[in-house]
Amino acid sequence: MTKIRLRAAATVLSAVMAASLLSATTANATGSEADDIVQILESVPTEIPVMQDVTTDGATDLVAPGSASSDLAAIEDVLDVSVSALGENPLSLELLAAQDAATVSVSQDGVEVIDNGDNSLTVPLNRADGSLQVVFVIETTDAPTEYAIDVDLPEGAVLTQDEGGALLATGADGQLALGVAPAWAYDAAGTAVPTHYVVQGSEITQVVEHTSGDYQYPIAADPWFGKRLFSPMTVNRNGTFAGKNVYSGRLTTWGVAMGLSPQGLFIMGSAGLAEFTSQWATVRNSVSLQQQYQCHAVWGRAIIGAGFHWDLELSRPTNGNYLNVFAHRCNW
Repeated sequence: MTKIRLRAAATVLSAVMAASLLSATTANATGSEADDIVQILESVPTEIPVMQDVTTDGATDLVAPGSASSDLAAIEDVLDVSVSALGENPLSLELLAAQDAATVSVSQDGVEVIDNGDNSLTVPLNRADGSLQVVFVIETTDAPTEYAIDVDLPEGAVLTQDEGGALLATGADGQLALGVAPAWAYDAAGTAVPTHYVVQGSEITQVVEHTSGDYQYPIAADPWFGKRLFSPMTVNRNGTFAGKNVYSGRLTTWGVAMGLSPQGLFIMGSAGLAEFTSQWATVRNSVSLQQQYQCHAVWGRAIIGAGFHWDLELSRPTNGNYLNVFAHRCNW
């Protein structure tokens, strides 16, 4: 397996909040402090809310909701995270930034907050679509500026960074093995903090330029890992159209984030199309279906009113004007 190290340099969200957050990182931390962190994350002004579609089905059984623990077994259990997709083997991630964690607290809703023991927190958030968002909450200027994650990739997978800041790892079969949405960071006032990834070989560093301005602490920053842009993918979800099959994919929450990125058109037009064609040879062999897909990729990347279901109807003919969405809304 190929190892990828992700480093996130970050700092953290209001001086008023800082005192309560500092208490959340002591050995006496409780689940109530975890609830405070959840409230902070709910207010981060990302395009897709941080807590949207978060699931706690796989939360640790070793720490009860509303409590905290410094037990090594409990900490290791919370550190056991992965990225998954339906019918595929999960990719394990090692949260190196939390390898010296002091405590783990759990909110009343089951959200796990790891005290890294260095004035920073790690909050792994599992999404219902199988993606994993790892939020680093850095509380003071004394906290570290680099936060590392190791990811196991399939043999032969190649990691690249697009111009919009997203990271893509493509397997030997050309399929998307893993993606990381563009980095973001916000301070306590909701002000964006300059941030970007730096990739050197297998090492990824998220740099948050918190010293470049007068920002309020704590600052939150994340890498968001995912594997599938569409799920579920179905045939005839609402029946056939004109007597022929309809091939459909629903954008995952992570897929919406990737589609909204500066290079979203490229990502959806390449990796997204590969998902469709790997699912159905018919899509790969039909010019009309590929035209319909590319129309959605240009116009349907979470645009209001476009919907998240991409329906491709086999009965539709080819169309030389297939990108003129104002004439046909991708339905001709």
